[in-house]
Amino acid sequence: MRLKAVIRSSDTISRVGGDEFIIILKHLKFSANVEKIVTDVATSISTTLRTTFTYNGNTMFVGVSIGISIFPDHGTDVDTLINNADLAMYNVKHNGGYGYNTYSSSMNNKSIDKLKMKTKLNNAMSNNEFITYYQPIIDLKSMKISSSEALIRWRQGDTIIPSAEFIPIAKSIGEIVAIDNWMIENACIQCKKWQVLGTKDFSISVNTSYKQLKQLNFVKLVRDILKANLLSPRYLNLEITEDVTLEEPELIIDILTKLKCF
Repeated sequence: MRLKAVIRSSDTISRVGGDEFIIILKHLKFSANVEKIVTDVATSISTTLRTTFTYNGNTMFVGVSIGISIFPDHGTDVDTLINNADLAMYNVKHNGGYGYNTYSSSMNNKSIDKLKMKTKLNNAMSNNEFITYYQPIIDLKSMKISSSEALIRWRQGDTIIPSAEFIPIAKSIGEIVAIDNWMIENACIQCKKWQVLGTKDFSISVNTSYKQLKQLNFVKLVRDILKANLLSPRYLNLEITEDVTLEEPELIIDILTKLKCF
């Protein structure tokens, strides 16, 4: 309803699947400034969806990433226009999301790079190319390092690729669960090493994804890793982002309850 409120009755809106929609703005080819009209609509959509709403007694908000393609500049057939709008949308997401972008030919080059990255990612785990950086967390009162956050990086030759560049691709090709499980195990191993060296009560924080939490054996997997490394559960902090908890809140709560019982 909110989307319909910012477009004309002659325009078309359809749901592609999940949280993706396509909006077709018709009869703009004779307008003096087509791109301004389209970007004005994109701005209106962003503003409209930013307004909070209530669901099951909880106040929530929706963010939006919009990709724009214009006929005939960015394609003369439906498939090309949709594909180019999709590239523009992912460009927005790559830069933090919550906004809009208009397609440009340079995005195709980035798309080719992503295809190459997908191929390499399939073999990254078996080739032992992932490494872990540890960001210290300092207690401001004592000015001592009390814990650390584990951050994954991908080593490609002499280049270190940050997680923001490859994690979305890992999710799309089904590699994210294996990567996340690897992170928990390696973080626990390192945490125990630091404790043995004398850093008493040192803990480690690791990010967890929705797909990882959904594993049927996730709770057992965490328990086994802790047991194998003789690490007390209180020294492992699993950081769960808000978008994860919104997927299936009841499932997430059940998993967290089981983890809390360790």
